[in-house]
Amino acid sequence: MPTSVVACDLLINSTGKATARLHGAPNLPFVVLPVGPGAPIQDLSPEELKARVMEAADQVVRILAGEL
Repeated sequence: MPTSVVACDLLINSTGKATARLHGAPNLPFVVLPVGPGAPIQDLSPEELKARVMEAADQVVRILAGEL
């Protein structure tokens, strides 16, 4: 079944990939919401957050359709 995980880059790089491997899914596709150090997601304006979510939504659709 096609599956994707959506998370900020800090979470994916710190624990997401290791957790996926631990649960037997080393190739689990991640959709990354770029935040980066010093720019917590809660500090984004509603417009900035919406733009990032819309970009992520496009990636999720492509993963679920088997394009990525």
